[in-house]
Amino acid sequence: MFYSAEQIYDKDVQTEVHPIDSYIEKNYTPNLWEWKRRACQLATIVKCQTHSTQTNYSHLRSETHTQTVHPRDKSLQTKRDAGVNTNPHDVFIWGLRGQIGYGQHSMKLWGIHAEKKK
Repeated sequence: MFYSAEQIYDKDVQTEVHPIDSYIEKNYTPNLWEWKRRACQLATIVKCQTHSTQTNYSHLRSETHTQTVHPRDKSLQTKRDAGVNTNPHDVFIWGLRGQIGYGQHSMKLWGIHAEKKK
């Protein structure tokens, strides 16, 4: 056998299996029905309106506030008058509001209720 001056060597070169960093999607699924369900869900989200767009339509509309009174029980409503008529004040106490100098004293009120008593 004839050999040349150069020797022949067997060399191995090892390359990386995945030279690019792997990206694993968390939401990946091979199920086609899951993809269809997600597409329908995103389509309904697109149709929804946010509060800001709703205020554009409802801005400057007047809101009517109503106050309701709940009906009472029949046992509480009576037809007889049970009110008390109080006597009108014939005496006014002067000086309760801090007038300086004269102190407090009572004054008889003649003009207001005198005509009603007759």
